[in-house]
Amino acid sequence: MNFFKIAIYKGDNHYKIENQDFRKTSYSSFEIPNDITFEDNKTSPRLTFIKCKFDDFTIHSNSYYTNDSFSLRFEECLFDNFNNEQQSTYGPVTNKEFSGEYLYINIINCFIKSELKIKNVNTLSFYNSFIKTVSLINIENLKITIGNNLPIKDRPEYIVELGKYEDLSGFNRFHIINCLNITISSTKKCKSYLKEIKDLNSFIITMLKLVEGSEISIKNFVFKSLEIRGTFNHDIEIQNSSIQNLLLDTYSNSKKSLFYNVNNIEKTESLISITNSDLNQVTFDNLFFNEYAIIHLFRNTFENSKLIGCDFPESIKEFNKIHTVENIKELKNKAPNYYKVRYETFLQLKNVLEKSGNYYEAQKFKAASDEALKKIPRLPYTDKIILELNGLSNQHGQSFLQTFVMFICSTILLYCLYLCALGFKFQLFGAFDSDLVNYYFTFIDITHKRDFISNSKNNIIIKLGFWALFIDYLSKVIIGYLIYQFIAAFRKYGKK
Repeated sequence: MNFFKIAIYKGDNHYKIENQDFRKTSYSSFEIPNDITFEDNKTSPRLTFIKCKFDDFTIHSNSYYTNDSFSLRFEECLFDNFNNEQQSTYGPVTNKEFSGEYLYINIINCFIKSELKIKNVNTLSFYNSFIKTVSLINIENLKITIGNNLPIKDRPEYIVELGKYEDLSGFNRFHIINCLNITISSTKKCKSYLKEIKDLNSFIITMLKLVEGSEISIKNFVFKSLEIRGTFNHDIEIQNSSIQNLLLDTYSNSKKSLFYNVNNIEKTESLISITNSDLNQVTFDNLFFNEYAIIHLFRNTFENSKLIGCDFPESIKEFNKIHTVENIKELKNKAPNYYKVRYETFLQLKNVLEKSGNYYEAQKFKAASDEALKKIPRLPYTDKIILELNGLSNQHGQSFLQTFVMFICSTILLYCLYLCALGFKFQLFGAFDSDLVNYYFTFIDITHKRDFISNSKNNIIIKLGFWALFIDYLSKVIIGYLIYQFIAAFRKYGKK
């Protein structure tokens, strides 16, 4: 392969190349050799490319300099491939990787069409760049930033190149593995622009080994998806960000984790999934669960986590968007203990919310847990009846209005049956007897006498038969139960 090699001489600490189109040369690849040295150790040597275009860019060497750091900087460059000596087939293009223990890489306002793998780099910074799938491994300092001057807006060469990629869904997919000191951010002004770009910015952050003394900070960013896996010993902060698909899987952190002011950008097709995770040191502060179309919770520990200012589904029916299956892609394949897992999950969240003083949301999870409890197959039949009646009468203590409506409907029906049992006949176009309305209010008084109508009508003697007495006693039981349920729902904020 015919490489173009740059000559860097001893004593040069900053070398700059501008406005070069290496695609037009006879060289099949551009190479930075691994044998360059620098004499001046006072400042870090740097090689900068500005507004250059490459078919292939190749970096040789698995470790750079033993004593010096080396900065490699790209500004407004276009790449077809970003390569090194080792290569492997990956999709429609060739996937390449490069590494360097003392290497500092800055990629600013660049467009890279290929899949890229970077490992063992001291510092890596992306700013306003569009890149295909990127694998980042063992990077000590990682910074990904999108500012106000996005290249797609006002640089003609970007518009030409991006015109070939009208669907940007394949760009900015980051796989971050065992990286430290991660910072992902954008400016507030740019955040509103990012919301207009769908299917962009998918991140998977995985920690395969326990490393201490670092942090992960994500602020003012917009994600198509953000997935975090593994065991961390990091301070993790995710703040003021919009995430369409948020996934925590096998996640645990011995230090503090904070999710603050996290919302969703696409309510119809969105997911928040937390599975197999230990959330004992996690604080969810103003995370809008209710904005997600699907909420997936399975085998998590919430005991010492905090839920502050979070929004959850409002009604019991809306809790159907919360799924406690093992595989979210197989919702119909429910395990035999599905409702028991669902019941215990809701109880955990109820207890966490009560600890934080959010009794309003805790009550909703108590009601949802009761709905799940009554569907457990081995639950005694009598308990199922109790739970069914509680749900029917006041939504497990959530709605006194439902109890009031049920009270009016049931008492009117019972009163009409009672009158029929006494021998009264209803005529649609007959004379209206206003006394019947008065008798209704006496009827709903559970202390009324059995012959309250006979005593009211001095000239009428009404014989009380079996059905009249049965309906009368039945109505007293139902009215008493509904009054109790009404008071219980009305006092839901007065409970301890």
